[in-house]
Amino acid sequence: MHCISHHSYAPSSGATSAQGFLSLSHGLNDLSRSQRPEQFNALLVYTSSKHAEKLASNLTAINAYCPLPVFLEAARFAVSWSTLESDKMQCGLACSQSLEWRHIADERALLPLAQQYHDMGLSQVNDVGKNLISDIDGALAELESLKTARDERLTQFTFTPLNHGVNVEQLSAASARGLAEQIKARGDNNPHWVQCLFVGDENELSQLMSVLG
Repeated sequence: MHCISHHSYAPSSGATSAQGFLSLSHGLNDLSRSQRPEQFNALLVYTSSKHAEKLASNLTAINAYCPLPVFLEAARFAVSWSTLESDKMQCGLACSQSLEWRHIADERALLPLAQQYHDMGLSQVNDVGKNLISDIDGALAELESLKTARDERLTQFTFTPLNHGVNVEQLSAASARGLAEQIKARGDNNPHWVQCLFVGDENELSQLMSVLG
């Protein structure tokens, strides 16, 4: 799985959300960008607002639930923008590309997926363990205390689905150009925004959709 993302406080600041999506579509079609994916089914996660403090508020839940780097960075810039207009934070150089692909070798690097894998693993261990429990009354009596402790550990789940309030859309395309056409007309005139596009095969994206959708 790959992702490409940016926000309104990047070097191209001053752009609207709609212009941000247009830049994102250009990034998809740019063959010079490194770590470019080969499949273009996608999951689009985004939000925008007229005011910086509102954008920071919109990102509070998603940053606690699934702390994506671009959302964390946008929240920090939004807070800075709203509290100290005369001393805005700067990021990057004029000659650098702010819109780059990032390869995600293991989707479990994302916190909710790691938690979900953890819970699924515990559930599978629990199911297998139940099948191995002996019917012998003597063995059950001897193992009762260990079984109780084991069951307590296997119910200590860490993943809790959350309504984070950020827009999530699942997209399907056969090529980068097709995906770019789908997203370039999105957005609005809000000046404060953040956009993150995950691209990968359907199985990877469906797992991510299960925790973000």
